[in-house]
Amino acid sequence: MDRQEFHNFFTENPIPIQNEDELYWLCEKIRERVKPLETIIEIGVSGGGTFKFWRDSIPVKGLLIGVDIQDYHWNFPDKDREVYFVIGASENPETVDKVKKILNGKLADFLFIDGHHDWENVYADYTNYSTLVRKGGAIGFHDCNTKWVEKLFESLQGEKEKIIISHGIGLFYV
Repeated sequence: MDRQEFHNFFTENPIPIQNEDELYWLCEKIRERVKPLETIIEIGVSGGGTFKFWRDSIPVKGLLIGVDIQDYHWNFPDKDREVYFVIGASENPETVDKVKKILNGKLADFLFIDGHHDWENVYADYTNYSTLVRKGGAIGFHDCNTKWVEKLFESLQGEKEKIIISHGIGLFYV
């Protein structure tokens, strides 16, 4: 995807909340390193702009799961991909179990954590969902410039990189 095609995601509603340059960096990194990129979980879908981005940029026949505490009544029909929304607090064991049921034993290629940014929640999201990402996959953290997300990200042992222009995005390779 060239830069202009990428920019178009920021001109059509819903628009991703992320900084465009940071999200472009993330997209390029996961496209280079995570193959195949077919199954994505996003924690913290909110208005749905980034979720729509994942839907429109992953390969055909992919699986896309969004988790959010609130039902925003998203409408992302797709005849070529399985698209699921799980409504509930991401740290709640019942919510995690719903995601596991959708995965049906499969592991995700990419996990994007953008839920609550206090220590308890970001730690719970990482702990609960990182085990659902396959070796060779990646975990992205939005808002890497906030105290608790940054603390968790920096504590991870292994290969990682980040970009901070605005909100910050960190990428941890599993």
